[in-house]
Amino acid sequence: MISRIDGLVLLAFFVIFLYYIFGTAFKTNENKTEAAVTNFKPVLATLQIIGGMAGLVIGLYLGIKRWQEYGSCLAALKKKEARVSQFGILVI
Repeated sequence: MISRIDGLVLLAFFVIFLYYIFGTAFKTNENKTEAAVTNFKPVLATLQIIGGMAGLVIGLYLGIKRWQEYGSCLAALKKKEARVSQFGILVI
């Protein structure tokens, strides 16, 4: 449970964060240089997009698989078919 003091501390850090963000966003700097733009070849750009999408799909699959295993462990704990050892290891 979060107490009132904890909430005020979090709120204070958030206000400090906002002050910092807006301060850096509106600061004028005459010595700014333009960032270099990199143009990729279409084949390389396409491969990067396909690779990124494949990474998202694989990560999603592995994440769902992990959460399904976690859910089955919780179900076993609720049925008292499993217990947690003193080291935090689930024993089924």
